[in-house]
Amino acid sequence: MIRNTLTKALVTSLAVATTSINTVNAAEQGAHVHGYAQLTVAMENTELHLEFSVPSESVVGFEYKATSEAELIRVKAAQKLLSNPDKLATFAEGNCQLINSEIDVSAVLPEDKHADEHGHNNHNNHKHEDEHHNENKHSSTHSEILVSYQFKCQNVSEVTNFDVHVFKYFERLQQIQTRWITDRKQGAKTLTANEASFQLK
Repeated sequence: MIRNTLTKALVTSLAVATTSINTVNAAEQGAHVHGYAQLTVAMENTELHLEFSVPSESVVGFEYKATSEAELIRVKAAQKLLSNPDKLATFAEGNCQLINSEIDVSAVLPEDKHADEHGHNNHNNHKHEDEHHNENKHSSTHSEILVSYQFKCQNVSEVTNFDVHVFKYFERLQQIQTRWITDRKQGAKTLTANEASFQLK
């Protein structure tokens, strides 16, 4: 499950290390801001974890459940692109192999057809009006796309340099607040399309 790939110890350490950063970000930007994403990198023993959280609007252009074929195509395309970790970020060192990944786009996927039909079975005469109303309602909500990658590395301590590529695929994305923690160091950096690399130092 997304956000459960990191161990409790790592999550606790990362939370302590970035409390001040998160407080500043929350005060300046709010809990959910279009164009602003978060990338977390954590190392433990021989494993490397990357977790990416981004507002759906910054990826597919909306935050409600997809209501048209065109919107559904955009969601599926984003899911397929993010299933390749190299589209998010690359690193050359460590001799690492991807062993698990999860791309959660459920926030913008349509509800189960059966559940949808059941929920509207008393409103068939107003189908179009209800769809328009629901779209307006969903457009005022916030949703996120969540991505998790887990790597097994022969030399995880050698992983130091990351290049982030996701800006080129999602033009609405403006900044990524990046945080990392290893058994020896921790840090943070704000990335943009013009400065999209960082080092674990």
